[in-house]
Amino acid sequence: MGLTAILALAITVLAVRNTEREKSYITQNLVNRADTLIWALEAGTRSMMSSRALLQSLVAETARQPGIEYLRVADSRGRIIADNNENNIGTILANAGSLPAPPADTTQWRLRTTAQGRVFEADRLFFAVPMHHQMGGMGESMSSPDDHDRVFVGLDPIPLEQAFAGDLRNNLFVASLVALLGFGGFISLFWAHNYQRSNRMLKESQALAAEVVTSLPIGLLTSDPADNIVMVNDAAAVMFGLSRDQCRGMPLFAIGGLDWVAIRTVLLQQEKIMEKEVELIGPQENHLPVSLSASRILNEEGRFLGSVFILRDLSEVRKLQLQAQRNERLTAIGHLAAGIAHEIRNPLSSIKGLATYLLGKFPQAGTENTAAKTMITEVDRLNRVVSALLDFARPEVMVLTDADINDVINVAVRLAATDAAAKDIHLLFTPNSDLPPIPLNSERFTQAMLNLLLNAIQSMKSGGYVTLTAVVDEKNERLAIAVADVGPGMSQTTLSSLFTPYFTTKSSGTGLGLAIVHQIVKGHGGDIIVSSRLGEGTKFTLLLPLGKTPQQGVIKQ
Repeated sequence: MGLTAILALAITVLAVRNTEREKSYITQNLVNRADTLIWALEAGTRSMMSSRALLQSLVAETARQPGIEYLRVADSRGRIIADNNENNIGTILANAGSLPAPPADTTQWRLRTTAQGRVFEADRLFFAVPMHHQMGGMGESMSSPDDHDRVFVGLDPIPLEQAFAGDLRNNLFVASLVALLGFGGFISLFWAHNYQRSNRMLKESQALAAEVVTSLPIGLLTSDPADNIVMVNDAAAVMFGLSRDQCRGMPLFAIGGLDWVAIRTVLLQQEKIMEKEVELIGPQENHLPVSLSASRILNEEGRFLGSVFILRDLSEVRKLQLQAQRNERLTAIGHLAAGIAHEIRNPLSSIKGLATYLLGKFPQAGTENTAAKTMITEVDRLNRVVSALLDFARPEVMVLTDADINDVINVAVRLAATDAAAKDIHLLFTPNSDLPPIPLNSERFTQAMLNLLLNAIQSMKSGGYVTLTAVVDEKNERLAIAVADVGPGMSQTTLSSLFTPYFTTKSSGTGLGLAIVHQIVKGHGGDIIVSSRLGEGTKFTLLLPLGKTPQQGVIKQ
C-alpha cells in the first residue's frame, strides 16, 4: 500500500507537470499566432499609410482566417476604432475598465466568455499609424502610438480545450491504471499473506496430527494405492519389530506379521474391517493378540487413495480377562472352601480327641498304639490344610505400616534356615541400606516370603543356593524383591497354572502356598512376575509400590 501511494503521488506530480507544460505550449502557440496577426496588421497599416476606412478593411480581411473569432483595434479609452464586425465600431469595450495596458512589445492573454461562447483573447499595443496622419480627407485623425491604441485578437479556444481534455483523459487513465495496479498489488499481498498463513496453519496442523498419531497407544498404519506403507506410528512399528524409518516405503506384503493378502481381499469386498481379533506374529515368532480395524480411503470423487489400518494390542485385555476369570473361580472356591472347612474342623477335633484317648489305652509297642499315633498325625495334617484353606478364603483387610523390607526378608531367611541347612542349600541375601521404608503388613509379607523360600528349597535336591535381592526399579516407582533358585525350573504348562488353588507338583503339597502368596502381594497393591526355564531354575519377582496405598482392602497406618 505504501509503494502504491508513492507511485500514485509520483504519477500525479508528473501528470500535473505534463499538463502545465502542454497548457503552456498550446497557449504560447495561440499567443504567437495572435502576435503574427498583430504584426501583419501593423505592417500592412504602415505600408499603406492607411486611412481609418482602409484600416477597417484590412482588419475585416485579416479576420477572415480560420480560427479567428474577432479582430479589433481600440484606443486608450477603450473605444473601438476598427472591428471585423462594423457594428462594433465606436462602441466601448465591455471590459475596458478592467484591462490595464500591457507593456510595450508584450502580449497579454486571457480566456473570456462572450455571448458567442468562450474565446482566447490576446491584446497588444498597436504602433502602426503616426499621430499627425489624416485619414483620407475625412477630417479624422488616426491614433498614434502615444495614444496607446491596442489590438484585440479573439481566437477559437477549442485546440486549447481539446488539449486540456486530452490531458485530463490521459491523467484519468493513468490514475485508473495506478489505482488498478495498487488494488491488484493489495489483493496480491492479501492473497500472499493468506497463503502464507494457511500454509503455516497447514504445517502446524500436520505437525500436530503427526505428533498425535505418533503418540497414540494403538498402532496406526496407512498405505498408498500401490500398497506401500506411507505412514506408521511408533506403536505399530514396535508390533512388527521395526523402526518407523524401516517401515516407511515398504510394501505391506513385505512387512509380515499378518495375512495381508486376506485382509486386502476382505477390504476389496466390504471396504471396512471392524474390530477383528487376529494373531500378529512378532519378530521372535511370538503370537500377539491384536484387534484389527481397516478401511479404504476414498476422496470426494470416489478415487481410491489408499488404506488405513488400526492395530490394538489385546495382551493386557486378555490378561485382565484371565485375571477376572481367575478371580471369579477363586471367589467361588473360597466361598465353598470356607463352608467345607467349618464343617470339617468340628469332626476333626472329635477324631483327634478320641485318637488321643485311645493312644493312652493301648501299649506303646502295640499296633493299636501306632494306629492311634498315625490317626493323630493325619488329623493334624488335615487340620493344617483346613487352616490354610480358611486363611486363603477369609477376606482380610491389610493393615500397613512403614517398614524396612530388609528386616522382613531377614526374618523369613531365619525361619527357612533350618530347612535349607537340612538340604545343604545356602540362602544368599545382602541387605540394601539405600532402600526407603515401604507400607507393609510385616507378618503377612513374612509369610509370603517364607512360602517362596520353602518352595525354592523343596524344588532343589541336595546342594545349591537361593538368592534374594531387593532394589528400586528404573522408574523409581516400585520396589522389586526377587527370590531365585537354581532348581529344575518349570514348564510353560506349570507356569500357566502356578497360582491356581490346589494346583501342586509336590506329592505332599496342599496347592495353596503360592495362591496365598499371590493374595498377600495383591493385598499390598503389588504384582508378581515369574520367569522359569527347565534346567535353569525359577525366579519370583514381587513388585511393591513405594509410598502408595492400594485402593481396596488396605488400611495404612
